[in-house]
Amino acid sequence: MEGRINPINEVKNVPLGEPKAGRFVQIGTRKTTGVDEAVMQHELHVKEGAKPIRQKKRNFGNERSQVIQEEVQRLLKLGYIQEVHYLEWISNVVLVPKTGGKWCMCVDFTDLNKACPKDSHLLPRIDLLESASKLKIYGVKLNPKKCLFGVEGGKFLGYLVTQRGIKANPDKIRAIQEMREPQTIKEVQQLTGRMAALNRFISQAGDRGLPFFRILRNIKNFQWTEECHRAFQELKSYLARPPLLSKPEPREPLLLYLATSAAVASAVLAKDNKGAHLPVYYTSHMFQAAEGRYNTVEKLVLARRITILKVRPEGRIQETNVVGHSHSESWMDEIRGYLETGNLPGDKGEARG
Repeated sequence: MEGRINPINEVKNVPLGEPKAGRFVQIGTRKTTGVDEAVMQHELHVKEGAKPIRQKKRNFGNERSQVIQEEVQRLLKLGYIQEVHYLEWISNVVLVPKTGGKWCMCVDFTDLNKACPKDSHLLPRIDLLESASKLKIYGVKLNPKKCLFGVEGGKFLGYLVTQRGIKANPDKIRAIQEMREPQTIKEVQQLTGRMAALNRFISQAGDRGLPFFRILRNIKNFQWTEECHRAFQELKSYLARPPLLSKPEPREPLLLYLATSAAVASAVLAKDNKGAHLPVYYTSHMFQAAEGRYNTVEKLVLARRITILKVRPEGRIQETNVVGHSHSESWMDEIRGYLETGNLPGDKGEARG
């Protein structure tokens, strides 16, 4: 081959290091080629008859507008997006702060998602080694800044992972701790959304958030009550010392504690560590419609089913011992109390009944 090759794209010099110090190799800056369509394609299946929605344009400050323009130009240059002149759907972009201080540009596809059918299956359990192997086979590259190996702890998927266990992300806790008491429906929605991000760390999250969800059921008559005030302060107090979640070992038997009330079913999955029961995962579920009319046993069964469905994608449960408890009263409670203690109710009418 005669002469030098003149690249048509931009290149950068990468030092070779020892023992060839001072020498460089030129690598094209446009390394991202995408995934071959023969490997993966994605199509939207919009429901028949769905009306296209054009969102009203949102305005951003100068700094954020500059970030958006730079990201759009980058995606255009890479060929990931293309300009469309005749639009049916229009969705706004949203800037989300990254942990490193930079911005991540997303798109608000809320309206489009509503027009598409929901998946009827759970997300599969993702194995890290299996995923890495597939990425290598198909040439998919990862961002080195987001990859970390051989460390004792760090932020991973929004959590603080250490040798001792899993901690909640301090930034997500701080977002609630620094909130003022909600004064509008939108602020209540922000609060419940931030609670949802910490659900697995909050014991009886449904009961703690019940006053807030009652407000959202009657959005036309916003009223921040004394009950809401107490629940808000108790939530902040709880998050001041959030629990450390433990990691279960493979095939280790676990304990599942269940509790139900009139409106909520709560559960905690725990492991036995020399007599001390350490939390692994908290779940909570607010009863919908007919679920609230279930009897105590049915509510406990529902709580168990919901917990298993939520936890199974995290890891396979081999054996679980269930411990149930109900806060709700039923007509059998006093009969059960008489059989256990021999004491009749204080009300003679109830005793005769």
